[in-house]
Amino acid sequence: MIQFRQLKIKGIFVILVLGCLVFPDNAYAYIDLGTGSYIIQIFIASFIGIIFSMKIYWRKVRTYFINFFYRKHQNGDDGENGC
Repeated sequence: MIQFRQLKIKGIFVILVLGCLVFPDNAYAYIDLGTGSYIIQIFIASFIGIIFSMKIYWRKVRTYFINFFYRKHQNGDDGENGC
């Protein structure tokens, strides 16, 4: 019973300390002048990365479908029944 009580007290203490660290009353912080340009650089780099990734995968998808339909047409299995 005593060990459980000590464990409970330690748990409450840890929760209080973490609460004080996570939710402080005042955060004495500021946003530096270079932060805005850094955020803009992040957005531009993300946009260019997404466009580049789409370009790479678009070629793979397009090539797959071109090969799929070309083989289908080449084998004569294009859905027409010859009547």
